Amino acid sequence: MKKFIVIALLVIVGLVLAVALCGAMLPAKHSVSRTLVIHQPSQMVWMVLADHASDPSWRPDVASVKKLDNRNGHPVWEEHYKNGQSMRLETTVLDFQGAAERMERKIVDQSSFGGVWVYELTPQDDPSKPGGKMTTVKITENGEVYNPIFRFVGRFIIGNDTTLNTYMKNLAKKFGE
Repeated sequence: MKKFIVIALLVIVGLVLAVALCGAMLPAKHSVSRTLVIHQPSQMVWMVLADHASDPSWRPDVASVKKLDNRNGHPVWEEHYKNGQSMRLETTVLDFQGAAERMERKIVDQSSFGGVWVYELTPQDDPSKPGGKMTTVKITENGEVYNPIFRFVGRFIIGNDTTLNTYMKNLAKKFGE
């Protein structure tokens, strides 16, 4: 029985070391983009994205959002998730007057991972509705995962695009699409 326990422990330690080694060989940075067309004017879409405090009303994974003190002149929000975790995000509006609206949300105060989501909204005429408007929403995640084990899990088990895919599905559902 002791021999079996020792072998089982050695196998577990070997697996953890193999995962850590593979994770260490992966790049810390990754970039993922997703695009979604919403059949609403860009101002309507922008209002939903810019109103971070209302995220719990359309993002099922978010329990609450709390406004914190500004940092570098930008608003900082703390998202609390239903799984008990939380994350702080600094928001920067890059362009709201041009042909596309742009915003960044940067992860702050994290030690295991970091990164920025870049939101780009491009207004267009809706060919399915005369005089109607639609918006192309593109979100790019430029992420960094510092822990090699988390890097392995993110790449091969969870997927680096899972959070972004879920966000886009919830955004589409918010607009009935």
